[in-house]
Amino acid sequence: MNNLSSSTEYFDPYQGFIDTNKELNLRFGLRLGETNLLLRPSDNCEILKIQKIYPVPNTPNWVIGLINYRGLLIPVIDLHAHLSITQTTTTQKKVLISIGHGSDAFAIFVDGLPVTIDSNIDELQKTSNSSEKTPAFFQENTLNIYQQGNRTWHEIDYQSLITSLFDRASYK
Repeated sequence: MNNLSSSTEYFDPYQGFIDTNKELNLRFGLRLGETNLLLRPSDNCEILKIQKIYPVPNTPNWVIGLINYRGLLIPVIDLHAHLSITQTTTTQKKVLISIGHGSDAFAIFVDGLPVTIDSNIDELQKTSNSSEKTPAFFQENTLNIYQQGNRTWHEIDYQSLITSLFDRASYK
């Protein structure tokens, strides 16, 4: 019979690759036209394979439809259409990203793949002003603004963003 010791032993796939004394501060950045959006560390984000999107009648033009996401129907939102944002380059492919958990999840199209930002290395500095023009809609839902070299990143409260989108649509 095997006796289990009281100490917890487990397999660490990153052993030797990551300095365990240093806290990781990885963030993901998304690009929407000229605007850089930053996910909070607590935001769940997943790149989705483009799949069949089921249109929903009598919805605004920025609601593309619904997709099956792990057995749940979640809305697919085109912020480009809602905010009249054009893609920065035509060579970049739009990528479908899910944000959120369970019934609070939704999907948006962004320009290109997410960017990984390590705030320990990439010199992400919190700032109070933005040097680039930000759509007013994002300003209402911006938690923090960070500067990284010549890039400005807007940390967005995505649940608030989606709630305000649908609230505005219901009043029209």
